[in-house]
Amino acid sequence: MVGIALFVYGFNFLKGSNIFTHQKTLYAIYTNVEGLLESNNVELSGVKIGIIKGIDIMPGDRQGRILVTLKVQDRVQIPSGSIAMIVSLDLLGTKAVRIKVGSSSTLVHSGDTLGSEVEEDLKAQVDRRITPLQKKAEGLISSIDSVMMVVQEVLNKDARANLIHSFESIKRSIVTFERTS
Repeated sequence: MVGIALFVYGFNFLKGSNIFTHQKTLYAIYTNVEGLLESNNVELSGVKIGIIKGIDIMPGDRQGRILVTLKVQDRVQIPSGSIAMIVSLDLLGTKAVRIKVGSSSTLVHSGDTLGSEVEEDLKAQVDRRITPLQKKAEGLISSIDSVMMVVQEVLNKDARANLIHSFESIKRSIVTFERTS
C-alpha cells in the first residue's frame, strides 16, 4: 500500500504537480499556441508558480480558439486584469506562460479566465529588425553597382586614349630613330 502511494506521488511529482500543495485552476484562450506544451512552466516575475495542465480546442468554437488550463499555486495572489502571455524562454523555442500582473485591487479566483497575448518569437523579432537593414543594403549595392559602371566607363575611355597615345609615341620614336640612323 505504501509502495502504491509512493508510486502515485512520484508519478505526479515527475509530471510537475505536487499533490500536497493547493492549486487554483486558471484559464487563458489563444488563437495560436505553437510550441506550448503541457507541463511547461507558468511564471510570475521569473519565478515558477505553476504548470500548464491542459491544451485543448474549445468545444463548439468555430473560430479554432484554444483553451489553455493553468495550475497555479493557491498562495500566489494574481490581480484581476492580469494577462497570460506565451513567451519563448530560450533560443531552442522552449515556451512558457508568463503572467503580466494587472493593476486591479481584486484578485483572480480558481476558475477565472485571464487575458491572453503571444510574444513574438525570435524569428519574427529578427525579421522585423533585419528587414530595414536588408532594404538599405540593397540600395547600397545598387549605388555601388552604378558607381562601378561609371568608373569602368571612365577607365575604358582613358585606357583607349592612353593606348592610342602610346602607339603614337612608339611611332614617333621609330621615325626619330630612323632619321637619326
